[in-house]
Amino acid sequence: MKVLFLTHHFLDKNGGGSFASRAYINAFAEIADELTLLYPDDGHSVSEYINSKVKLIPVKNRNTNLGKLIDVYSGRIHRYTNIFYNTLKEVEPDYVVFDNSRTSAGLIKKIRQSNTKVITIHHNYEMEYYLGSPPHWTYKKAFLYYMKKTEHEAVKYSNLNITLTDEDIDLLRKNYDQYKESNFFKIGCFEYKEDKKNNQIGKKDIKNSNVTFVISGNLSAYQTEASLTSFLEDYYPILNREYPDSKLIIAGRNPGIKLKEICSSFNSIQVIPNPIDMNEIIARGHIYICPVNLGGGLKLRVMDGLKIGLPILTHKISARGYEEFRKADCLFEYDQKESFKKALNKVVEKHKKNEKIAEDIKLIFSNNFSFKSGLSRVQEMLKHIN
Repeated sequence: MKVLFLTHHFLDKNGGGSFASRAYINAFAEIADELTLLYPDDGHSVSEYINSKVKLIPVKNRNTNLGKLIDVYSGRIHRYTNIFYNTLKEVEPDYVVFDNSRTSAGLIKKIRQSNTKVITIHHNYEMEYYLGSPPHWTYKKAFLYYMKKTEHEAVKYSNLNITLTDEDIDLLRKNYDQYKESNFFKIGCFEYKEDKKNNQIGKKDIKNSNVTFVISGNLSAYQTEASLTSFLEDYYPILNREYPDSKLIIAGRNPGIKLKEICSSFNSIQVIPNPIDMNEIIARGHIYICPVNLGGGLKLRVMDGLKIGLPILTHKISARGYEEFRKADCLFEYDQKESFKKALNKVVEKHKKNEKIAEDIKLIFSNNFSFKSGLSRVQEMLKHIN
């Protein structure tokens, strides 16, 4: 089996999209006899993240800023138009995998005229995602028009559409496939390699109200910064009243001035910018909080807490894809002040009563988010392709 795989994400980054893309590339590489990867080149090596059997073809975007703007208004919303067909002819793949529907723009209908099978991986419902992370105003209208058109065509013309959550299937069907003519399969997300290290386990004891909460993420990203600001203004005062001796650690990349100023008004908040070892920071906590209330899809930062063994307190937008943990009373969600207070007290009490909670969470995590579990789901998915 030969696979040609196109990704939109920079594979050397620590963001959720990059993490998920590395996992899918490596899973397909395990199954395929040959896998050729077209990926965006920013000058950094990706070999440490990608299976060594993959043939890597880095693609630079050499356009000027004006050229990129013209491209968007012309419907060219990815960098692969010029190189794709030569690579397709050279590889003669059995499968073309578009990682994110954006990479399929202008290509997918022509491929379906051949015997090549097409798989599109939807990291989210794009229109919901860009509502939470809007494009720059100079090209917003044109980009969203072509992105919606592209996503619609990807759903329609793919032999199989892969999603990370059940909610994404519902949203994509509602907007593009009301008669359920397209083929969908939820695989979810998983680690991009087998983790042979023994992850540290969160603290087991909570005495009185001395609880340590942890939040992590790219603190300069719009979704994270806007959500955190809302959380600190609307919800953190409730947390402070319920657990006045508690502590909140906020760790991540490049926190902005505004966020630092808000945090400095609370003596109980510690901001750790650009930590070298995020796992070590998260392991200091008892409970992991994901306050992101924008965008869609599966929020991979929740996995940061789960893989360490911490129970989760999260906004309902970020609870998608973590149903197994909700069922096991390891993840508690909120969407307003009243439900936040209830979820907060439930997660603390759960932690106090269950001394084995960290081990329980890590077992569920291994069964659902390990590379081995993800690989098994990808193998099963190939049985369902049209």
